[in-house]
Amino acid sequence: MHRRDYLTATSGLVGTAMISSTSTAQTTEQRFQEQAQEQEQFELVNLEGPENKVEVMTPFTRSYTVANTGDDEGTVWVPYTVNAYGESTTEYDGVPIPAGEEVTVERNHAFAPYLGQIEIRLHRFNEAYEFEAVPATRAFGDDWRSPKHVTITVDGVELTDTYEYDGVGGRTEEAAGSGSQWAFVQLRAENRARENVRLPDDFQFMVVTDEGQFEPNYILREGGQYESATVTPGDSRSGWIAFEIPDGLSVDDIAVRYHEEGIEGVWEANWRATDNSQ
Repeated sequence: MHRRDYLTATSGLVGTAMISSTSTAQTTEQRFQEQAQEQEQFELVNLEGPENKVEVMTPFTRSYTVANTGDDEGTVWVPYTVNAYGESTTEYDGVPIPAGEEVTVERNHAFAPYLGQIEIRLHRFNEAYEFEAVPATRAFGDDWRSPKHVTITVDGVELTDTYEYDGVGGRTEEAAGSGSQWAFVQLRAENRARENVRLPDDFQFMVVTDEGQFEPNYILREGGQYESATVTPGDSRSGWIAFEIPDGLSVDDIAVRYHEEGIEGVWEANWRATDNSQ
């Protein structure tokens, strides 16, 4: 079982360590429970973390406060386990606390990369809380970095009833079907990893409205179409993807969704004319 660096926290505390195997984590929990019985002067005052949810690939912070109710200064050892995506990673903090005082430990996590439930359990105090990693939300023009370290930017959506292409008899106009219109999504994808990566395919994008979800249409319009490729670090691709959606919808009625499933999990991001994540 390998280490999940993205859920590893940093706190600047002396004595922080990691145990990555389940059997070792169980042994460690037993050891710290025994130590807890010998350190009755330490009490958990407060435990805070994300409220219900965090967006995928977005940093988050959690904290806990411990009080030393005894007469002597001491160090409390606090093991905690992050349970996520079918794996468990256990670390512990060594927190020195003067007699009669409280200390707050704040830990910053890089990000939660995949959709799903995450549990963080403090074994020392037999306390835990859960939250959910949910799809990211962005406004048109804002970028978002995927777990594959591909930065994706949806610049906007162009709505039109017709488009032109070079037909047999010259320039030809192609109208959307009855009750429909064309939506041309403009996007850019860049490889920000340190290795070659395949950029998202067009079929991994869709237009989402109150009237349903719409997959890309493959049309005869030439030039400027977004095409995926395996690219070197720093390389990018940009262009449009065409969708046929119900007539009468405005850009404000549209969200552009990117959804991908990897070996280790699923990730998703949505863009709108205005970021309504708050």
